[in-house]
Amino acid sequence: MDKEVNVNVKNKKKKIWINVGITAAIIASCALIFFGAYYVMSGNSYGAYEKSLKTLSTDINKANDTTSLLMKGDSIEVEASKTQLNKIIEDLLAAKAKASALIPGDKYRASQDNFVNGINSNVYIYKQLQVVLNNPNAKDADKALEELLKYREETLSYYKKASTSKVTISFSKAADKYVTSSYNYLTAYLQDKKKDDLVINLYSDYKTSLDKILSDFLALKVDWSSTASRARFSGYDSVLSELNKQKKELSSLKDKLLALTVPGKPEDFKKNITEPIKLQTSLQAVLEDYDSYLQSFIYNLDIEKLKSVSGAMTASELQELYGAVDEKYQSFNKDYDSFSKLFDEFNSALTSRK
Repeated sequence: MDKEVNVNVKNKKKKIWINVGITAAIIASCALIFFGAYYVMSGNSYGAYEKSLKTLSTDINKANDTTSLLMKGDSIEVEASKTQLNKIIEDLLAAKAKASALIPGDKYRASQDNFVNGINSNVYIYKQLQVVLNNPNAKDADKALEELLKYREETLSYYKKASTSKVTISFSKAADKYVTSSYNYLTAYLQDKKKDDLVINLYSDYKTSLDKILSDFLALKVDWSSTASRARFSGYDSVLSELNKQKKELSSLKDKLLALTVPGKPEDFKKNITEPIKLQTSLQAVLEDYDSYLQSFIYNLDIEKLKSVSGAMTASELQELYGAVDEKYQSFNKDYDSFSKLFDEFNSALTSRK
């Protein structure tokens, strides 16, 4: 009887262990199926992301490579760049919209963030170029160029971080060459502009000084031809006194002109503008002409004064006496007209540069 009880107990334990084993096997199989399905689904999801990433990377490279059409050798085509950079920007923004819509999963979340940020910086490169190319004379052009380099470095960094084991994202060589060439062109332009501005400032200071001398001279110059007639009625001494006073004032102006610092024209200064030394020489000739005219008039009026003691001179004698004086005044006017033309051209060129 006891033996039968022991056998039944053993059989029951055996069945229990069998059931436990079966249950464990079922649970293990379910877990295996679940995790297997999970990894298969995850793998498909990650594979789809990398496939989309590769497609978008190709689109971005295609947009960036378009910059090769904006190059001629190692130089950029400035006018073409101004009009065609918009198309590249539009293509990049379209790629950004698609990249933002991707569902990367946890594994590639950081990759997607870096990819979108990289496209943003890529777009800013071309927008910054547009700003400087369209207005290279802006006061903050130097700062804008620094920003351009910053955006390029950010683009390179973000694209590198966005790359996966199967997809490499980079800023295309054609685009990098274009950005470098653009930067070099604009840097050289701004350096030349700074040199030109320095020269223009010197020219402006010179013009201000010249304006003052010219203004004083124009207030001084007189056609003295009718003064001889006045001297015959009001007295020679008062007129001669006026002439000598003016001659001293003219001498003072000549000294001021000679004392001016005349800026030179650098060899690399290519702006079409009259050189200050030409203005200086021309105005000196004008003042010398007028001085010669005054001197001649004073000399001949002195002669008339001396001869008047013996009686009035005839009309023909007066004409002969003052004929040379009139010629000197005509010569003065001719030189003054030449100077005025040079000075007007100088002022116009100077004004157009400001």
